[in-house]
Amino acid sequence: MSTKFNRMLHIIEETFATTGDIIQEYTQLPDGWDEEYVRGISHQAAEGKIPIPKEITNQLDFLAYGYERGEILHLDPDDIEIIWKDDLANPEYLYELRGMEWVNSVSFEEPVELIIGRNGRIQLDDGHHRLFASRKLGRKVKGRIEDFKGNPLVKVVDDGIHPRAKRIMGLN
Repeated sequence: MSTKFNRMLHIIEETFATTGDIIQEYTQLPDGWDEEYVRGISHQAAEGKIPIPKEITNQLDFLAYGYERGEILHLDPDDIEIIWKDDLANPEYLYELRGMEWVNSVSFEEPVELIIGRNGRIQLDDGHHRLFASRKLGRKVKGRIEDFKGNPLVKVVDDGIHPRAKRIMGLN
């Protein structure tokens, strides 16, 4: 058996064995499961076809991406990928119209909303005005992780535990 398959099997065993809320047939791995079947189960779980309690999903997201839902980060604005570039049109227009006066009027009290994309990168979901103003001021922007778009089971299996998660858990 491949190392990748063993890692996936271990993650699935841990995921399904740590909760009583999972359908009984998935609480133990039957003899004869092969790699293809386990991959299929992983994808079914990711698609919501096999219920996984939120606390397990959160743990898998952390292992896969190195961040937790609701976590507050202070990031260089250039480290945040912008998905909806059209949403920058309004702050760009306001900057053209009022310049630094507008930039200095932007409130940074609320964090921008971030997602972790399928590619594992931090992406902006909401807060284009704050991000734009942060760039102009040369300051970090406060952001909150709101959601994860990838399949954490597949991500951990393909890439292993995220280096940031390893550091936080003391696994280096």
